[in-house]
Amino acid sequence: MGFDFSWRSFLEIGLISIVFYYAFLFVRGTRAYQVLKGMALLLIIFVIAKQMEFVTITYILGKLFGVAILAMVVLFQPEIRRAFAALGRTHFGVQGMSHETIPEILGDTAMVLSEKRVGALIVISRENSLMPYSDTGVRLDSEMNQELLVTLFMPRTPLHDGAVIVDGDRIVAAACLLPLSQKPGIERSHGTRHRAAIGLTDETDALVIVVSEETGSISVASAGKISTDLDGPALKRVLGTVYRVEKIKPQGIFKRFIQKMFVPENKEP
Repeated sequence: MGFDFSWRSFLEIGLISIVFYYAFLFVRGTRAYQVLKGMALLLIIFVIAKQMEFVTITYILGKLFGVAILAMVVLFQPEIRRAFAALGRTHFGVQGMSHETIPEILGDTAMVLSEKRVGALIVISRENSLMPYSDTGVRLDSEMNQELLVTLFMPRTPLHDGAVIVDGDRIVAAACLLPLSQKPGIERSHGTRHRAAIGLTDETDALVIVVSEETGSISVASAGKISTDLDGPALKRVLGTVYRVEKIKPQGIFKRFIQKMFVPENKEP
C-alpha cells in the first residue's frame, strides 16, 4: 500500500516542521531542553540496542520510556497548564505596538539616561533564546514604554543593577546577569557594562544598548563588536534596521506561545 503525497501533505509537513523548529529554538537552554536532550539520547541508544538485538537493554529502556512519559507529564504539569492557557490567550493577528514605534522608544530612553548619566544595559532579543539570562533576573513581562525603562535603571531602585531584556514590544526581565567578555584587546575605557554587552553578543545574536554611567556615552554591541559614541538618530537607525528585519520573520506567534509554555510565571517577592 503506497502513500499518496498531495500538496496538502507537503503543507502539513511544512507547518509541523516550522512548529518544531521554533520550539527547539526557544526551548534551547531551558530545563525542558535538557530533559528532552536526555530523552533523545536514550531513544538513540534504544534504537541501536534494538538493531543489535540487545534483549536486556531493549527491555529495560522500553519499560523506562513507559514510565518516563508519565513522569514528564507530572514534572512539566505547570508548563503544560500554562501552554493551554497561553493558547487560549493567543491572538492570531497584528501585535499592538508597531515595529516603527519600538526603535523610537528605545532610542529616546537611551538619550534620557545618557543626559542623566545613568548607566544602563538594554538587551534586544532576536533569534537565539535568552531565557538562561532572563532567568537570572526578575521577570516582568510588561508592555514596553519609556517611563518604565527609565525607572528601572534609576539608582537606588531595586532593579537598577543589571540588564533589562526586551523581546519585541515586551520588557521580559530586569536585573539580569550577563557573561563578561574575556577577549583580549578590549579598550581600557570599556567598563563592566561594555564587557557584559560584548560577552553576551559573543554567545548570542542579541543586540545590546549600553549607556555609560561615567560619560553618558551610548554604545551598541552586536556579534561580539561594539560601536561607541552614538547619538540619538544614529541609534534609532541601527534599531530601525534590526526591527525591520525582525518584522519579516514569521516567528512572533510561535515565539510567544513557546515562551509562555516554558517561562516560569511571575512570583510575588
